[in-house]
Amino acid sequence: MTTRMFRSVCIFVAAWILLTLACTATSTPQIGEGIPPTTEPPHELDSEEPSRSDQWLQATLALRSVEIELVTLYPGEDPHQTVALQIDNSGNVHLTFALPIPPETIPVLEFSGTDTFAFFIIDGTAYTSTAGEAAALADDAYLTMPEDILFGPDGPSLWLTLLAENSFTPAGAQADNGFEATKYTLDGQIDEGSIAGTIWVDNLSNALIGADITISESLFYPPDSGHQGTVQIARAVQSVDLLPVILP
Repeated sequence: MTTRMFRSVCIFVAAWILLTLACTATSTPQIGEGIPPTTEPPHELDSEEPSRSDQWLQATLALRSVEIELVTLYPGEDPHQTVALQIDNSGNVHLTFALPIPPETIPVLEFSGTDTFAFFIIDGTAYTSTAGEAAALADDAYLTMPEDILFGPDGPSLWLTLLAENSFTPAGAQADNGFEATKYTLDGQIDEGSIAGTIWVDNLSNALIGADITISESLFYPPDSGHQGTVQIARAVQSVDLLPVILP
């Protein structure tokens, strides 16, 4: 299996789980030496003080009546991989995936093209929705799916955690999508790769309410893999008058 195939299968395994209601463990996309080896995701490691990026993530998930969109684009891939997240005033969640299914995965998942998958967390219970019918998921591990996705390699939070403090430069205040935010420019290095772009942090909640960053493609693959492109990640949080999340 090629590294690109391995990464593609890992990206879509979450959607596969939602469709099959399986409770099997999944693999994290293989990442180069820029990410230190751990046995747990970085946001679950014990520490006296959570990282700044982890605080931003937790503050983002604590927002209410918001819509969050995450778009990730790898070189040569189209359409975009999109995740949309709604959190209502009660903290209930509606999560959708709009993902291009790679050709090598079609025989396994038995569908093709770009498919959308729905996932809900309502009153502390996780549900999946397939063909307009909702089914409860018994495994409590699904309750952390929004956090796991937003902190995964397809989102900005993980990469921000790896940057040194001097990689962040305040660039003034800006009103953005219903928030009063501080803008930061990014310019950092991880091994032989780079991370650059802009993020916005809400002044009131300390939530990461916007990100537009570019990451060296080589950081997503083993060393000496030869990948020289860039991966684009955009995340936007918008304050909206959101109706209560309900099952279909």
